[in-house]
Amino acid sequence: MRRHTVLAVLLAASFAAVTANAQQKPGGPPSGVTTAKPAAALAPAATATSWDGHWNGSFGARTDMVVMISGEKITGISLLGQPLAVTSSSVSAGAANAGGPDFSLSLTRVAPNSAQGTYENNRKEKATALFSRN
Repeated sequence: MRRHTVLAVLLAASFAAVTANAQQKPGGPPSGVTTAKPAAALAPAATATSWDGHWNGSFGARTDMVVMISGEKITGISLLGQPLAVTSSSVSAGAANAGGPDFSLSLTRVAPNSAQGTYENNRKEKATALFSRN
C-alpha cells in the first residue's frame, strides 16, 4: 500500500512541475503538450473518387500549372504563377474541364491522385502534362 502512495505522490509532483513550466500559447495548448487529433482529421482531405485539392502539372522541368478544385467546380487555375480567368468549369467522376477567354483545360483521371491534362491557348497551341494531387 505504501508503494502505491509513494508512486501517486511522485506522479502528482511530476505533473505539477510540467504544468508549472508549460506556457500557454494564444489559442493553443501549453508548450510541450501534445493534443490528440480525431481520426477524421488524420484522414486524407479527398477520397479516391473526389477531385478536391490542388493538382500540379508540369509541362517541362518545373511545375507550370496548378488547378484548384473544390466540390464540383474548378475554383482557380494558375499558369507560371499567374492566375487564369476561369469562366466555366465542370467536374465529373472521370474528368474535370475548365475554360476561359484565352484557354481551355481538360483533365482526365488516370489514378486516384493522377490525371492527364491537355491545355490549349487561344492560338490553338496544345500542351499535355501529367497532373498530381497534393
